[in-house]
Amino acid sequence: MKFILCCLVVIATSAVLGAPVKDNSRALLELSKAVKRLQNDHTLKDADLYTPYDVENECLVPALWCFVDNLHKLHVKSRDINIITVRMPKRIHNPACKLCNSFKKTDRHTFLTSMKRHMEQIVQL
Repeated sequence: MKFILCCLVVIATSAVLGAPVKDNSRALLELSKAVKRLQNDHTLKDADLYTPYDVENECLVPALWCFVDNLHKLHVKSRDINIITVRMPKRIHNPACKLCNSFKKTDRHTFLTSMKRHMEQIVQL
């Protein structure tokens, strides 16, 4: 689990900070593996989670924080969440961006699939 979360952090940070194009395909592959592991992790709790969708480019980082902030509801270990948060880009408050709790709640599988799509969108920038 710790490895999966570390992969997500590296991918998010690299993408947001402008990783070279050749690293994007590697990041996407690692992300796919990490999310797939989370999707297949039956120890994670089922929960309804606020799931960002149709996010504009200027709101990608705040939406990424929304995903990260919801991980604890799946009973991902606090230590693992802390590993992610210390490496995340700074929280950006943009009044034009939706608040996390304004998004529709979805089940954990939809949440993780959307998180994967969101990360792919960041990597493609």
